[in-house]
Amino acid sequence: MHPNSPANIAALLLVLAAAALIVLTAIAVRPAVKGPVATSTQAAPGPKPRAHERAPSSARRTPRRGTGRRTARAAAPTPTPTATVAPVVPPEAAAPAPQEAATTPPPPQPETVVESYYRALDGGRFEAAWTILTPAVRATFGPFEDWRAGYETTLSNSPRDLEVASEGSVATIAHELVTEDRSSCGPVERRFAVRWKLVLTDGGWRAASLTAEKRSGREPGDACPGRHDPAGGTGGARAS
Repeated sequence: MHPNSPANIAALLLVLAAAALIVLTAIAVRPAVKGPVATSTQAAPGPKPRAHERAPSSARRTPRRGTGRRTARAAAPTPTPTATVAPVVPPEAAAPAPQEAATTPPPPQPETVVESYYRALDGGRFEAAWTILTPAVRATFGPFEDWRAGYETTLSNSPRDLEVASEGSVATIAHELVTEDRSSCGPVERRFAVRWKLVLTDGGWRAASLTAEKRSGREPGDACPGRHDPAGGTGGARAS
């Protein structure tokens, strides 16, 4: 057979094709990296690529959760509703109850104060009677002991026919006072026309003026003609 015959050329091409296929197969199955084969699927560590060798941002791997910078913004916290608390009113700021205001007794009436003055004298409670008089009236009577001495012979004081006239914080009272005094000849009765002027103070009604005018009766020391009573005093309703 002729070496340049078509049959020989075809057989040569087939041999060459087979050889090229064997070479390509060997190259394809040859390991790319020498050394032990890594059994982990994780990429082997290596030097970090330089700035100009880094892949574009679109080709970067998304960092795992919990590492790197988060791209999502944190959700704003939901505001917690607050309860409305009613203001507490202190007890001292509360308005007084009607029943509490009603329990405060009103001051005694002016005529009651005058009657209590004479009852205090008859009971020997001179300090209590003295407090009903204002300092101005006390000054007209002198010291307390002198005023008290004027009642040494007095047995009783009886106010009668009280006439009261009041306007606001001022009251006037006119009445007859019948006194009974001790003397060496027995009890002596005297009568006086007494006039009070009272003013309303923080402590109640007080005598701002007190006058007495004798109408009848003898003094205890002159009750027995020809006798002298050393114990006799002015007694009665001593006033200025």
